[in-house]
Amino acid sequence: MSLLDDLLNEADPALQQPAATPATPVAPAVPQAIPQPGLGAELLDEAEAAKGVGFFSGLKDLGVSAAAAVPQAVKTVPDILRMAVGDAQVMNPITGEMEDSPYKKLSELLGGLSDWISEKGHSDSTQAQRRNVARFMEDDKKSWKDLPEVLAQNPMGAGTQGVESIFSMLVPAGAGAAAAKGAGAMGKALKMAVSPEKAMTAGVIGGNTLMNAADTFDATADQPLEDRYKGAGVSAAASLLASALTGGAAEKTLASLISGQVAKNAAAGGSAAALKEVGKQIGKGAVKEGLQETGEEAGNSIGEDVARGQDIDLQKAGRRGAFGGVLGAAMGGGVGGLNAGASLRGV
Repeated sequence: MSLLDDLLNEADPALQQPAATPATPVAPAVPQAIPQPGLGAELLDEAEAAKGVGFFSGLKDLGVSAAAAVPQAVKTVPDILRMAVGDAQVMNPITGEMEDSPYKKLSELLGGLSDWISEKGHSDSTQAQRRNVARFMEDDKKSWKDLPEVLAQNPMGAGTQGVESIFSMLVPAGAGAAAAKGAGAMGKALKMAVSPEKAMTAGVIGGNTLMNAADTFDATADQPLEDRYKGAGVSAAASLLASALTGGAAEKTLASLISGQVAKNAAAGGSAAALKEVGKQIGKGAVKEGLQETGEEAGNSIGEDVARGQDIDLQKAGRRGAFGGVLGAAMGGGVGGLNAGASLRGV
């Protein structure tokens, strides 16, 4: 654990736990008892994760995730451009040699920066919990039914990823805002009424679909280009299907938050109506966004399997979908509450 985390935990004595006495390693009695590759690291992470994170150190870790999420969200833009141009190499005008495109270089730079912030900033316990969650996703012996236990044992592993999930909406939110601005300009030019909320919703749906497709395209960079496009297509289709089945819940909620439309409607009914609207939007946002994220994450998993030419792993898709659904429900409820709750602050 870093010096900063030690100091933060000391500032919160009520949550500080006594340091565990390091166990003396015991040599295996027989060769069969030697841990399998990776098992030792897994056991160490379980022990580190069990130590927990102090209150102030936990707040710091959430802030670190917010900082790491910004370059990760921006990374989506060059990833979409990589997908658009086929991730093709370009000729260096000075050396005359072929090299990676500026989009790929920028993507790797931003991804590396995000990883560096996370590695250097998160406490040891939080990093261990994040690795435990990642192992759960890849463990063929686990199913989505094991998720509650994983979340209970690794709360900061899930919480920090939840913060990053919220910031990932910067891209579709930006697309929605741009669409609304463009629609407004077009409406003025053509002298016709244009609904900013509808334009935002369309922009958010498009941005979210491209983001999911680009994630799959980037995650399968070791595969042939044609297969990467197939996988990205599956992810895009799953994203659109999930949006259609939930009525575009996430996109409409985010678009309404940007425009403040729901807040205005709630405010028009008075404070009692506004409070009722807050509860209503939290519940609706949590359920629908949870379902939509479940479909999108499961679709991304299937898309990666398709790109790699593997049999579709429904168990893995279920694990990823369930975890994405939990994060989506938390985010959807929060966004819905903020949307309606804005009226209570006079927005």
